[in-house]
Amino acid sequence: MSQNKYLLSQPTICIIAGVAGSGKSTLGKEIARKLINGTLLSKDLLQNAFTEKDRSGQLYGFISGPTAKILVNFVDLQLSCGKIPLIDAPFSFNHQRTDEFQDWVSHFRNVAEKHHARLAIIRCLPPNEEELNKRIKERGYTWDQWKLDHWEDFLKRDPLDFPIPHDDVYELITTTSPAELAEHVLQHYLKASFITLIN
Repeated sequence: MSQNKYLLSQPTICIIAGVAGSGKSTLGKEIARKLINGTLLSKDLLQNAFTEKDRSGQLYGFISGPTAKILVNFVDLQLSCGKIPLIDAPFSFNHQRTDEFQDWVSHFRNVAEKHHARLAIIRCLPPNEEELNKRIKERGYTWDQWKLDHWEDFLKRDPLDFPIPHDDVYELITTTSPAELAEHVLQHYLKASFITLIN
């Protein structure tokens, strides 16, 4: 039995960013399934260890900095092990932060330079605001209620076109299936090699 997979030989940090409901987590999982030397870490996975309900307030403010540092350290470790780190995190609010992670890109860029790696950033975008609202409603996360109750404020806080101060950013509208999107990203943006594994 054979499996079609991908291999990325160039050292690369792949960050999959975008507002809540943009499709980044689904895309990240699909890329991780197809990329045999890829390793995925989700910001939500880390934050859920501390709180599964709150995405604002004092507790969230306390854990957001350490969470960001873990993501950066994970990238550093995975590159040193010859892996391709995939980071699933929104980064849509960081431009409004007042700590060191307001300029979140520089932290990952420094690690990329250390390992002579490419820093590739994918910004996931919903096809429109109506679809974004629908997705957030359907996923039913407790911490999304504020977004739905204060929709206009949410879009101002987390704009779809939030700034990404980097010159290697791929804008991806998540309209087709996750499998098709992952194939497209791996082939045309990350330039991964197609391989067939024989079991």
